[in-house]
Amino acid sequence: MQDEALLRRDKIIDAVGAAAERFLRASNWQLVVDDVLRLIGEATDADRVQVYENDFDDQGQILVSMRFEWVSPGIEPVIGRDEEQNFPMDDGGFSRWVEVLRDAGVVQGPLDTLPAAEREFLEAEGVQSVLAVPIFFEDRWWGWIGLDDCAAPRVWASAEVDAVRAIAGIIGAAGTRERMEHRARDSEAKYRTLVEHLPAVTYIATGDESTATLYISPQVQDLLGYSAGEWLKRRGIWSELVHPDDRPRVFAQARETSVTGDPFRSEYRMLPRYGGQVWVLEEAVLVRDQEGKPKYWQGMMLDITAQKTAESQAAAAELRYQALIEQVPAMIYTEDLRGAVSVTYISPRAEVVLGFPVERWLEDPEFWLGQVHPGDRARVSAEVARADSEGATTFESEYRIFTADGAELWFRDEASLVRDEDGAPVCWQGMMLDVTEQKEASQRLAEAEDQFRTLVEQSPGITYVEALVTEDEEVGALLYISPQIEQVLGYPSAKWLEDPRFWDTVVHDDDWPEMDAAYDEAMIEGTPVHMEYRVLTADGRWRWMHDESQVVLNGEGKPRFWQGIMHDITDQKAADDRMRQAEERYRSLVEQIPSAAYTVALDGLGKSLYMSPRIEAMLGTPAQEWVANERLWEEMLHPDDREEMTKQGEAARDAGIEFNVEYRMVARDGRTVWIHDQARLMRDDSGEPLF
Repeated sequence: MQDEALLRRDKIIDAVGAAAERFLRASNWQLVVDDVLRLIGEATDADRVQVYENDFDDQGQILVSMRFEWVSPGIEPVIGRDEEQNFPMDDGGFSRWVEVLRDAGVVQGPLDTLPAAEREFLEAEGVQSVLAVPIFFEDRWWGWIGLDDCAAPRVWASAEVDAVRAIAGIIGAAGTRERMEHRARDSEAKYRTLVEHLPAVTYIATGDESTATLYISPQVQDLLGYSAGEWLKRRGIWSELVHPDDRPRVFAQARETSVTGDPFRSEYRMLPRYGGQVWVLEEAVLVRDQEGKPKYWQGMMLDITAQKTAESQAAAAELRYQALIEQVPAMIYTEDLRGAVSVTYISPRAEVVLGFPVERWLEDPEFWLGQVHPGDRARVSAEVARADSEGATTFESEYRIFTADGAELWFRDEASLVRDEDGAPVCWQGMMLDVTEQKEASQRLAEAEDQFRTLVEQSPGITYVEALVTEDEEVGALLYISPQIEQVLGYPSAKWLEDPRFWDTVVHDDDWPEMDAAYDEAMIEGTPVHMEYRVLTADGRWRWMHDESQVVLNGEGKPRFWQGIMHDITDQKAADDRMRQAEERYRSLVEQIPSAAYTVALDGLGKSLYMSPRIEAMLGTPAQEWVANERLWEEMLHPDDREEMTKQGEAARDAGIEFNVEYRMVARDGRTVWIHDQARLMRDDSGEPLF
């Protein structure tokens, strides 16, 4: 008997070793489990060896199903029976098994030692003795491996129990390994997909002095015309593509951050393969290992060419309109109507013409009326009061004003009422034109308020991944959102992830219809979504966001999730609105002046770029004709003045000096009109002529 026991023990040890070897070599433990069950069954002389897997119903009750079975010759298999699939453990009388196995215990013994409910089920399958050992995947009870003896009420030896425990442990380790590998592959694929669908170029570069590129996303080809493969193979390509005028500054920044390890942030131009240039915003951070040593740089390049173009156009527009206003021979003013009526702005021309410093007009609300001639003061006061009481939108009057040295000048005063968005009066905006001698009168406006702010100020964007809307859910849950969300909107990223409906509560109600329509169209057409909408910040402010997103497809071409990037464009929106208001304000001022203001090109005396509508009242020719016909000025000159004025105009243009002459023109109705014409060459910041 002792020799037989030793022989069985050796067989069991060999079976466990063979089982471990098979599981170790297999890519999937389920592919070799049948062979392993045979080995353990033959080694222990069991009649059946089975593997069960746990599941749960809607109430949380454990349901078990037999997944694998080996039987010895002559023994009937039971894996095909209905009761072996989705068997309810508690309702079926096996609650004891749940408690024991879940706590890593073992259920074993002859049939007559088991409770009645268990005996009844096992007897129906011809079982005389049973052994059940739990299987755990990642410390979670997954199921069990069971051995049946159908011949005798057997007591299982400790070696047999230990062997089955070892097999259960090997199965659990193999299953755990496969789960971890699957999660790792899925996680890598998920974040690679996230990076490669962002509307920006992401990269990883070494943290040493070489800063060699280790990875760059495919978007680099759309941005610069070079594939990711070319970028990785061609060492130094980044340095070559930085615009020569930006290289000293950008390279100095790169060297400094490489030494300090501080984040890198720079805006600069790059030279794409297809010619021209693109503006990029690049941001990168140095990732360190657990010991604090540099590991690699991780960064992002965002195309900001459109933003830079808009800023350049805005600056040119501001210069053009400011130059036009500053050449107008009149004093421009703004009189605030909110609270006590007072002059809040008057152009510097006031001091040139009248001799009083601007501060006198701004500090003393009664100063203007005090300088009006006593013979006109009562009448002008009555005209002002009548305009205010009757809700007039324009004001016109002619009166005399004393200068600082006591001289008396006649002025024509014209103003327009400016209202806010609600229609409430804000201020009078007007001009005072010296009509005493028809002399040069120029006015200068204070620098316009800053009309254009940086469209995207801090980060390269807020990236996110959002689940698709299903039939069971009205909103898609956020699967990921980058931490920049808290910097921009004030809400921690955890809040967005925990509450799928939080997004609904912060987006402006008026913006939802357009957003829903854009999402629906994108789902149908498979196109990216470009949207602008308002979001309420944590401190109660509304911020405009530019959102670019698209649906990411799986390998079968089916939608998986939404992926996108958001930028705060509130400043851009405000700048656009201010620019529009400024252009309307300046154009309103110019078009009310009782003189014709104009802008002409450098390549022709009469090639008008702009002519104010006042020209039609003066000469009977609409402003459009002056822009359309570049010879109109010469054609309308009086024949006796044409040769001399053409010569003087060309001389002033060629020398870049002021054109300040008086001459005659023939109006459309045949009248001879004397003209005082003053023009000055405008230059940019570098001194180059503009118009």
